[in-house]
Amino acid sequence: MRKRHIGLLAAMPPLAGLVLLLVHTARVACVSIPIVDASVDAAEEPTFAIDREEELGEESGGRVGEDSLVAILLGGQGGHVLAGSFHVHTTASDGRGDLDDVSRAAARAGLDFLVLGDHNVDPPPAHYRDGVLIVPGVELSTSAGHLLAAGAERTAGWTLREEDPVGAARFAGGMAVLAHPVNRRLPWTGDWMSVDGMEVVSGDSLIREAMARPFVRLLPAVASLPASTTIGWLSIHHRPAEAFESWDAHPHLVGLCAHDAHGYEGYFGPFQAMQLRVRLSAPLPEDPKSAANKVVKALMEGRVWCTLGALADPAGFVLEKSFEPRSLTAALRYRDWPDSARPRVLLFRDGEKVSEGIFEASVSPASDGLYRAEVFLDLPWIWGRREFLWLFTSTIQIGGE
Repeated sequence: MRKRHIGLLAAMPPLAGLVLLLVHTARVACVSIPIVDASVDAAEEPTFAIDREEELGEESGGRVGEDSLVAILLGGQGGHVLAGSFHVHTTASDGRGDLDDVSRAAARAGLDFLVLGDHNVDPPPAHYRDGVLIVPGVELSTSAGHLLAAGAERTAGWTLREEDPVGAARFAGGMAVLAHPVNRRLPWTGDWMSVDGMEVVSGDSLIREAMARPFVRLLPAVASLPASTTIGWLSIHHRPAEAFESWDAHPHLVGLCAHDAHGYEGYFGPFQAMQLRVRLSAPLPEDPKSAANKVVKALMEGRVWCTLGALADPAGFVLEKSFEPRSLTAALRYRDWPDSARPRVLLFRDGEKVSEGIFEASVSPASDGLYRAEVFLDLPWIWGRREFLWLFTSTIQIGGE
């Protein structure tokens, strides 16, 4: 809802305000998911290869180093792309739903995996539930802030968490990720260099920022919930500038999006709105522990990108590397993308924007550095138009390996 509508609501008598809220709810009910209905152009997808020699197999379709090869680093349909949720709370700590509630919501939203993040408790072992891979993890409360140990199979004691926060995450095992590191209430005050990743977009932080701007962000979201928890969640979503600035200052970190889902508004809406996607070189094995290790390995290596899948199917996005000359391209490839949705693609190297375009941004030759992409969609929204950060990738090292 635009600011002028919110200001109008504040000045209205209660009855008129109620009418406007009812109209808002009715308009939300007319929004269909996905908002952009576009078909992915599979015919244009280039040869797939993960740019890591040890993972190239027959499914890669080529060898790194061939002059004609285009290697899709992130995105696309080839390979084995999984959609999931990172940082999920259950009744094991302060979540509203148990594992059955969470897994059912995840299956309904089309997710392939969940990474748990209950507070300071031993997580359950990796397993499949309702067809969804449950990846163990624990959110550690430390003296410097919160750390999520993704893939951990145990928690760490209070003394260790107080004396050595990052050491506590290493003790728990898995990947050490800064949870909501620029959160208004619980920011990270410890060492940024010795961890593996950070939550660039955090559901917890988005909610707290919405509470700090109740008329502009919180009220439209709350008014949307009766009709659609997905639209309600999208209403508070935005590009968190401070978090991206912190990430650009530490580009070695894997950048993730995290629901930090507690189930207060249910789990399905957030799961349908936003997904963390990973690209593997082979299907997940049936053994859940091996499957969880593969997902955590992909996270550790930065083979991830974050999407608002409720806005548009992200399968037409690719971040690809060409050889001779070495170049990098972020592009959207769809057959029937509607004129009403305006995509803006940006490429960054070492935190600085190096290219911007409509549908595509590229750099040639691509000098050594850490690259990432962002894609914005300007869409018809509940009231007027709104630009969303639809997709962002983690950083990818080009050259200098």
